[in-house]
Formats: sequence, structure tokens, C-alpha cells
Amino acid sequence: MFYRPKISPENQKLPKIFAIPKLHKNPIKFRYIAGANTSSIKPLQILLHKILCFIKIHFQNYCRISQTNLNKKCYYSVDNTYSAINIIRSPHIKIHTVATADFTTLFTRLPHDLIFKSLSHIIHICYNNSKKTYIRIHNNYINYTDQLHYNKHNISFDSTELYSIIKTVLNESYVIFAGHIFKQIQGVPMGGNASSDIADLTLSAMEHIYSKIPRNTINIIRYVDDILIFNENNFVNKAKSIYGNELELDITPNSDNVNFLDINITIRNGIIQTNVYDKTTFFNFKVNKFASLDSNISDSIHKNIISSQIARYAYICSNLQHFIHNCITLSTIYYKKGISNNTLHRIVKNTLIKNKHLLIKYIYPNAGNIKKLALQIIDHIT
Repeated sequence: MFYRPKISPENQKLPKIFAIPKLHKNPIKFRYIAGANTSSIKPLQILLHKILCFIKIHFQNYCRISQTNLNKKCYYSVDNTYSAINIIRSPHIKIHTVATADFTTLFTRLPHDLIFKSLSHIIHICYNNSKKTYIRIHNNYINYTDQLHYNKHNISFDSTELYSIIKTVLNESYVIFAGHIFKQIQGVPMGGNASSDIADLTLSAMEHIYSKIPRNTINIIRYVDDILIFNENNFVNKAKSIYGNELELDITPNSDNVNFLDINITIRNGIIQTNVYDKTTFFNFKVNKFASLDSNISDSIHKNIISSQIARYAYICSNLQHFIHNCITLSTIYYKKGISNNTLHRIVKNTLIKNKHLLIKYIYPNAGNIKKLALQIIDHIT
């Protein structure tokens, strides 16, 4: 029995296509997004997003166990900056050279048959490894099961039904522009809930297939379409073997200093140093960072933003002076917005106390040293 989602009246509109300008590019480029919030396949996109997130976690764990047993890595995707930092700082990896790469047009260049083949590869592995017939969804809870459920609260999908959902999402992607209806015949559906999951798992499948071949190795960390390359002398040719000729990679030369996500990575005397990278500081126009204190955003949210940013700096920065500099810059921004020195000092101090486990690499985080560090940050606000 194939799943038939109920389409509400508000979900019966075709998505409109929008072009979001990348003002920092020269010449200015555009990112095209379909406003699919009221699309008829919106419920199917949400459902597929939940399933693919579940599949991704299973496949990641499967590859981790495989790496332990075979001593060979075959999964390279990371979910966030923190996962990337943990790999970069791993004592098991000695990084000598670094480079970066990104796919010029990933989401609109992936052929549908390649997407389906790649997702089928991962789904087949996960279903077989689970030794179960169905994936069951109960609200936000998902698990494998041998029991068939099809009611208001429980829905089960075997692999065949999941393949059908993927085909529907890929093949029934339409947008309206200037009064004309267009069908997307190539690439991941733009603006869909599952689009990023589809693209990420497609690349993960390609990397897994390549890595399973004896003597094939890949030294990368990938966040969707952004790649950090290390200890690779000729990744250009290797990339063609991994990702095929359909996808184009823009690769920077090997260096001892690169930027990946929000991390600046520097190699000095064989030692990896990481710092916060904020590309908006290099824009040729001023960027208004963080919300105004006169907005409808509550004071508690402003305080939480400051606290979360300081914790992020502490996680990323390997050097104390870099950490202090980033904290001073952040505090100065909010001081100019109207937050008093005393309030900033209290927020900074409380954040440092709460995250003192992240400060061990800088100082011994007792009460006296944390107090000195907080004062050092606040006293340099300009």
C-alpha cells in the first residue's frame, strides 16, 4: 500500500522561483530558490526529510563500525563545524597540506538517475543491515520494524515504497515564473525540505563506492558541497573518479592556510591552528551584524546570542589571543548597540564559567583566572 499524503487546500499552489543575490560576489551571482512552502509535495518532502535523516545516521554508524573492523574510512560528511574541528584536531591524523574545494553547481547539476542510483546504494545497505522489512514513523520517532503499520499515528515503508517517494519528489518538481510553469528535469528540487539530504547522501554514496575499492583512499572532510582536502597532491584527477564528470569542482591549490565553513585553518611548524573565519569581514560593504536592541527581540535572546558566540569561539580557537580578539570584537558590537559594560561583563563571565571545560587549552579555569580573562575582554572594548 503506497503512502498517500492528505493535501490541504493551502498546499495546492505551485512554488514560485526566487533569485537571491550574492552581493559579495564580483560579478554578482544569484542563488535560485523555489518557495515551496505551499507546494502539493510539501508533505512528501517533510516525510522524506525525516526518513533520510534517519537513514543518514544509520549509514554513518555503519561506516564507523566498518572503519573500526577494516581500518579504512569510507564516510566523510560532517554535520557542523564542531564535527569538522574534532576531525581536524584528531591525534590520529597528521595534516601537512590543506586545500578547499566546492561544487560550482551541485544542486542543479545532479542527474536524476545518478541521485536515484546513489540513494538506492545507501538505502539497500541500511535495510539489509537492519535485518528488518520496514521503516516505521510515529510522529517524530522513527525505527526499523517487521510489522506493517498504516494508520493515523503509524506509517511503515519498505524499500520499494521509499524508492517511489524519492522518484516522486525528484520527478514532480515544478515552479512557476512569469506566468509559465516549468518542470525541473535535472538536479535536486530547489527549496525542498529534503533537498540538502538528497544531495549529501548522493555524494556520500559516491565516496563510499570509491573507498570500498582496495588501495583507494580519500583525505577529505565534506559539508554538503564544501570540501576540505588534506595531504592530497592530485585531488583533481581523484575527484573525477569519485564524483564523475557531471559535477565540476573549484579546487584551491595546496596551502598552509585555508578557510573551511567558519574555520580558519593554519599549519605552522607542523602544528594545526584554528581560528574563527567570518567572510563578511571581507565584503566590500558594511554588514549589520546581530539584531538591534530596539527590535522586538527580547533581552534574553540577545544575551543568549552573545553567550553562544563566545562558546563557539572557545570551541574553534586554538590560540588564546585569537579567542580574546573575537570576544572583544563581539562585545564591542553589542556595546555600540547599547548594552552596558557591566551587563557585558556579567554575560562574558557567566559564559566562561559555564564553558570552562573549553578553556582548559588556554588557562587553568579556576575562578580567579576566569575573572581575569573576563576583565581582559571587557577592558579592551573600543
